[in-house]
Amino acid sequence: MALANKNIGYDEVVTRDIHFPMHKENVSRHWFNNDPWITHWMNAILAAVPDGERWVMNSARRQLEKLDDPEVLKAAQEFIRQERIHAREHDEMNAIGVLHGVPIDKVERVFKFIRKHLQHRLSDDMQSSVAAAFEHFTAIISSVLLDHPELFDGNHPELRAMPYWHFVEETEHKSVSFDVFTDASGGGLRSYRLRTSGMLLAVALGFLS
Repeated sequence: MALANKNIGYDEVVTRDIHFPMHKENVSRHWFNNDPWITHWMNAILAAVPDGERWVMNSARRQLEKLDDPEVLKAAQEFIRQERIHAREHDEMNAIGVLHGVPIDKVERVFKFIRKHLQHRLSDDMQSSVAAAFEHFTAIISSVLLDHPELFDGNHPELRAMPYWHFVEETEHKSVSFDVFTDASGGGLRSYRLRTSGMLLAVALGFLS
């Protein structure tokens, strides 16, 4: 069984209920280094984050009863709690963008439409595979950004702290969705086909987003 975190343990995957107060003063219209182009590019990505977090949470939750490994089960439960808090914080940040007249809510509605369409048609194992692919990409992005804190030097302190807290937790639980998928799907050729299909679908969704 390819359980990626087994060698290093899951001790880092713990729930931290941290709240970052967001308002129009610390989330300005051009909140990313006062650069309108980069800010709106980031807004386009972050628009899908709250619903995307809830999708991967739900995919893990639906697999809990199928998990045989108690360590994977415990890590999955902590992962769900972490992602719930991430979704809450990004909901608040996105809402401030909408107050500034940025149509983040419209972008989010498009993502929700696609997500609901797929949820009705994909099996639990396939959704778990897509979640593992999403978490793989977010962990890579988070790791790169953690290596370059200077990119956020021009941000309000709250808008340096909140993304970096999120990046750290994404790297902590980077393999949990994959381990949930592997344990729940049982391995073998079927699991491999689901895993590759999930990666292809996640890439396609990334381009659509």
